[in-house]
Amino acid sequence: APPGTPPPDLTPIDDEDTGVDPAIDAVFDAAAALLAATWSTTDPVLIATLESGEPLVAWANRSLSEVVKIDANELVGTALSSLASGPHGDLPLNARRSSTFAATVTGRDGLSTSWELHAQPAGGETDRSWTITFRPPMHDKSLDELLRASEERFRALAERAPIGIFSSEVGL
Repeated sequence: APPGTPPPDLTPIDDEDTGVDPAIDAVFDAAAALLAATWSTTDPVLIATLESGEPLVAWANRSLSEVVKIDANELVGTALSSLASGPHGDLPLNARRSSTFAATVTGRDGLSTSWELHAQPAGGETDRSWTITFRPPMHDKSLDELLRASEERFRALAERAPIGIFSSEVGL
């Protein structure tokens, strides 16, 4: 499929031809709507499944594709460890409860960025999978506060120094 192609059309099964229970059609329709909404969200999202002991990308949305500079279709089957690493290497995915943790995400271009990942288990004991949402780290919200405090410390130092402290640009 061409780059940026949305997920495949999940057309409901025609229960008149197949005799499928309408309840199954309703679940299928709900899953299709959820995938369509997740595809277009601005938060990077992926679905990972555990295969041979390693989480692999089963599906990724357009936003994640833009973050890692890899087409969403190419991400399918990629080891999650090649895209993201936790503070101690492996990502702390828990099959029984949701977890939130810091991670470093590395794109195809080699650029690494910090993210906060929220992993929600979606499978059972035999079929382990997670929906993982990527968000900017919470501490980024306080960067403005840290910058402001640093500027205030510099200003206080400059005002109280026994000699003049100033900054200039070359050529002025």
